[in-house]
Amino acid sequence: MRRSNPLFLLPGLPRRHSRAGIIYVLIIFALIGVVFFVSTISSLNRNYRRQVSFTDQKQLSFLIAYSVLSKTLARIHMEPWSKRFFKGQPCRETNVPLYGGEFSTYLEDSPGKVLQFDLYVVVSLGGKNELFFWRIVTNDDFFDISNRFQIKFFTMAEPSEFPRDAATAGRFASYIDGLLATRKTNQPASDLMAGRLQTLDDTREIAKILGARVPELPGSTAPGEFSPNTPLTGQGEGPPSIPTPPVGTPPPTTVAGSTPPSSDPPGGTTTSPPPAGTSSPPGTMTDDEVNTYLDQIRGIIAATKKKVAQDLPAVARPEFINQVDQVTAELESYAQTALNAPTPEARAKAVQAIKNAAARAQKVADQVEAAVAALTGGLGQFGF
Repeated sequence: MRRSNPLFLLPGLPRRHSRAGIIYVLIIFALIGVVFFVSTISSLNRNYRRQVSFTDQKQLSFLIAYSVLSKTLARIHMEPWSKRFFKGQPCRETNVPLYGGEFSTYLEDSPGKVLQFDLYVVVSLGGKNELFFWRIVTNDDFFDISNRFQIKFFTMAEPSEFPRDAATAGRFASYIDGLLATRKTNQPASDLMAGRLQTLDDTREIAKILGARVPELPGSTAPGEFSPNTPLTGQGEGPPSIPTPPVGTPPPTTVAGSTPPSSDPPGGTTTSPPPAGTSSPPGTMTDDEVNTYLDQIRGIIAATKKKVAQDLPAVARPEFINQVDQVTAELESYAQTALNAPTPEARAKAVQAIKNAAARAQKVADQVEAAVAALTGGLGQFGF
């Protein structure tokens, strides 16, 4: 007797309809899956279009505001600063159509500031409002109109901060003054941190200076243990200092043409200065020691050139770049002489010449640091 498969039997259905019943169930589950898939894709598509619309609106709002800024600067540029159209009283524009939106502006002299003005632009687009604020410094120089305007501060704020009168404008201007004062207070520490970071190439040391969590890298050394990634140049305030060579006395502080101090101490295995009245035999530095010392000096020269390029104006760079290039050429020449010296006496003379070049490199680094400090101090009195 043929036995029916119980898997194809459903309660309440005749035996002949058992297979059709399970097909109906599968069709229902398939329809549920299709509906769920379609609803999920539709939801993702709506979110995507919403994000694109939001980004497009932000970009277009900024485009409108920046166009207003450009038009305002062009209008100010047409006349001397003493004849600016908003002198003595604010200038307002309301509900001006542009690029499918509208903008309103409020322009006035920065309260309590000289040669500065504030521009408020509120943009209405797609039923939403965005407020953009610029504080701009003008360079009132008859002989220099190429760089007349400099943006000192830019921010976006709540549309409710758009000035309705001089009192509300002064309130927001005071808030901006506080932010600029905080920026000026933090600037020295920021410059110092930037100077220290320029001398580092170890991510762990950089993380420590930034106050971030120091990552545990694979194969990292234990605390206090020498790491091959430890930078060779000095750390801390000011320019990197000339490192002490592996052997002999520290680099002399004499300039070119002066009489150098005594040479390396006897033995050639200590870094302390030799006792008075003693002299060192020539040829106490090996090739590896000479190369290590040269790499340290090259690192300092590279850091000095980088500081010149980043922190000094273009008009002051050639003088220092020429000095650095001259020291670099002398250093490389003496390096070849030291490494290829036929006698210990010739090597000792070349090593001493390298030390003199290192001292000149340190002198140039000090001069660059002094120039940057003087430049920063000079701009500080104008509030930059």
